Amino acid sequence: MMITSIDKVDRQDDFYPSSFREEIIKDLNETLNTLAPCFIQDDYTYEDRSLPVIIISDGNDDITLKGEALSHELNVSIDLIDKKIDAKLIKEALLKLSNFKSSFANCTLVSINREFEAGERNVIRTRVELKFLYFTNLWSY
Repeated sequence: MMITSIDKVDRQDDFYPSSFREEIIKDLNETLNTLAPCFIQDDYTYEDRSLPVIIISDGNDDITLKGEALSHELNVSIDLIDKKIDAKLIKEALLKLSNFKSSFANCTLVSINREFEAGERNVIRTRVELKFLYFTNLWSY
């Protein structure tokens, strides 16, 4: 079978994730999107007028064999980006994260860091790092 257009390839529906990892990220996006525009990617470029923005990145999934199952530790970073330190946004985001429910066994707050990014845009980036624990069958994610 020859595919002549990318539009003819079956794609995963955004509302039916195929993995726990994708479901956790989708649910995070829905939860935090009520605070500010939320994006799932590492290198989102933003305009000053669109601030504040929230960027979710799921960079690393550490896997350990546990008997007949796999134990996953999904490392997620959430960047809250604004022109100023917005304590209200940070506090509301942390409250939503403390009550967050999805397809995981445990969620741990790893760190909260703030940095000033000087240059073309002077912005404050507050990074919240989380670790989600979930379990799958062998060769699953």
